Amino acid sequence: MINYFYRIGNKPCNGPTVILHDWSYNIPTLALLPKDVGIAVGRNTPNKYIVVNVHYLLILKGDNSGLQLVMTRKPCKYHANTLLSGSSDIKLQPNTETIQVPFSCSYRGQLVSFFAAAVHTHMWGRVNSLYRVRNGNVTLIVKNSPKISQAFNLLSSPVDIQSGDYLIGQCVYDNNDDRVIVVGDTHNDEMCNIYVMYSYIPENITSNQQTVYRPPFPTCWNNLAPNMTKLIPEDSVIFPPIPDEDQTDVDESTSSSTTTVEV
Repeated sequence: MINYFYRIGNKPCNGPTVILHDWSYNIPTLALLPKDVGIAVGRNTPNKYIVVNVHYLLILKGDNSGLQLVMTRKPCKYHANTLLSGSSDIKLQPNTETIQVPFSCSYRGQLVSFFAAAVHTHMWGRVNSLYRVRNGNVTLIVKNSPKISQAFNLLSSPVDIQSGDYLIGQCVYDNNDDRVIVVGDTHNDEMCNIYVMYSYIPENITSNQQTVYRPPFPTCWNNLAPNMTKLIPEDSVIFPPIPDEDQTDVDESTSSSTTTVEV
């Protein structure tokens, strides 16, 4: 069943939501998940609906944009889900550069494998980075500029996260405006997000004779382990110069459409 509807507030649906995947114009698409990896959808899974949201730079007539979904009833060995990491503790002082907004958390759960990531800020973001801390050793997961790409990109190699590890990261901003910039959804505000796609072996939870699949690592939000953020490398604020042709226009869409698919 397909339902067409208008947004209510800032969310297209009631209840918790998670970004499973995104793609932008002229950005190479993440065409295939790793072997034997799939996203569980439908009854008894965390994902009851798939919402496809298309943003436009221009208002078009007769448009048929969409996304092709390949579905199977055969369970995959590994499930995929998306971790939302970042912070809402954003207050960018006017005419200030290299403003660092850190975030951190500890992980207690089953083994997961990070394989793709996407960064997101609005127009003041310079670079976002995320690291794993294990026994005091810091490993880079992703470091990218939202001015280059805000779509999911495969990591150069998967990064495993096990119980007892910490995640630390930050968003770096340059505010050349004469006003304070705070967190918010509009292009006049800012955000600090890093989305990470990961795979894991599903551990089924039986409740009322139904099998429920629950993602092991849904969020890493705000600075929950502040002592660990001292380990963020100094070069996390630096990103190579960005060629003009590679810069991405951020949050300039004038219209959008949303489709919900019940599965």
